[in-house]
Amino acid sequence: MSENMAALTTQKADVDKQVAVLSHALETTKAELKTAQDKVAFLTDENKVILQEKAVIQGQFKQLQSSL
Repeated sequence: MSENMAALTTQKADVDKQVAVLSHALETTKAELKTAQDKVAFLTDENKVILQEKAVIQGQFKQLQSSL
């Protein structure tokens, strides 16, 4: 009976260690995901600005073409 108890105690300690490692890995992954999401949001905003600038330049080019 006490051998069983010792084995279960050892198993629980191992599982607790694995849970701690996996929890840390999860937190790291969450932080990396947040960083990636922030970068995507930044690039999306930057892309919108570039598309607006492109539209302005295309408009100016059309005006220039029509004045030639």
